Amino acid sequence: MKQAKQWDKNNIFAEIDFLKRKIASFRPLTKGEIQRLRDEFTVEYTFDSNAIEGNTLTLRETAMVLEGVTIDKKPLKDHLEAIGHRDAFNYILEMIQK
Repeated sequence: MKQAKQWDKNNIFAEIDFLKRKIASFRPLTKGEIQRLRDEFTVEYTFDSNAIEGNTLTLRETAMVLEGVTIDKKPLKDHLEAIGHRDAFNYILEMIQK
């Protein structure tokens, strides 16, 4: 059986530094890459936030709804929650860029 990695403060900071360097090595990102990451984050964030509130859409269904697809046998409420969450999140992003 694989044992869980023991974390102490130094290990955590070392891991954070490693990940920051790794992320920095990918920069600069193209506009297309930034948009793809933003789209993926929006779908996952919308799914997670709505699932906490009892929304029955799966991650894949959430992505489909945000692309304009209606999911058969799923409540309209779930569709509207996903769309509303995405729109609210996009509004916040627009406001912080002004």
